[in-house]
Amino acid sequence: MKAKDAIHDTVGSQERRSGMTMFIIWLAIAIFLFFIALELGVSYWLNSEMDEKLSKPQEMLHNIREKLVRKRVS
Repeated sequence: MKAKDAIHDTVGSQERRSGMTMFIIWLAIAIFLFFIALELGVSYWLNSEMDEKLSKPQEMLHNIREKLVRKRVS
């Protein structure tokens, strides 16, 4: 009877470990997708051209982006 209990405990701990592994994998995928979405959002925001007057922070970011683009070209 004790051998059966030991086997059952081993299987249970393997199932828990497997569940935890899947959780970690899904968490890593979710974080990865979050950062991709964040990068795309920031990239879209920085690259969107506006005809209206830019606010001060957007104007500063626009100037920084222009300086970085000029450095890459030269």
